[in-house]
Amino acid sequence: MSHHRRQPRFRRKPPPPSPFPSSIPLPKQRFPPTTSLPPSPPPPMQLEEIPKQQLNNIIDALIGAGDFAGWINFLSSTNPSSLSFTATFFVPSNDAISQFPIATAAGMNFDPFIVPYYIVPQRLSFSDLQQFSTLTRLPTLYPSKYIVITSNSRFNFTVNDSLVTHPDVLVNVAFSIHRIKNVLDYNVYGGNRVHKLEDIEDDAKKRKLYSVGWEI
Repeated sequence: MSHHRRQPRFRRKPPPPSPFPSSIPLPKQRFPPTTSLPPSPPPPMQLEEIPKQQLNNIIDALIGAGDFAGWINFLSSTNPSSLSFTATFFVPSNDAISQFPIATAAGMNFDPFIVPYYIVPQRLSFSDLQQFSTLTRLPTLYPSKYIVITSNSRFNFTVNDSLVTHPDVLVNVAFSIHRIKNVLDYNVYGGNRVHKLEDIEDDAKKRKLYSVGWEI
């Protein structure tokens, strides 16, 4: 009599429960794009975006400096990280001030409009300025008044027909300073009308002939 051993029966383990009910579709995975474009640079700061109180403090300090030479001393000691805007300053020499009709022994008798006209509300190094063509108008903090690039030659770069004698006197992340030969005149160059270069030069020569008592 033979005995047959019963083979052990292996019970299959039930499948593990699904983490999600079968009736609910799994969320689709989103993968980042393989290529991405670099972020666009911010547009140049507009005048209305500049904090007025901070700007007024800067202008008051420049007026209190007494002359244009004091501008460089003041701006050199200013922490650029404390400013929430950028700017370019065109600073005439003291010799230019001494030849100006309204100059006094104590220094420049500042018209309140003079200071804003020498400030462009965007930091422009000398290499940046050279990218502009002749007769380009640079907006200033004097409303609706512009500084005109009258020559963009590297060795004879002029704004309002005034030679930039010392470009990039000071350049940091917030502002740049350029020394210019003459006092700027917004009566000749500052308007909205686009002049021909010959007309600008001719008008400037006429004003030099009648500069006695002439105020800007």
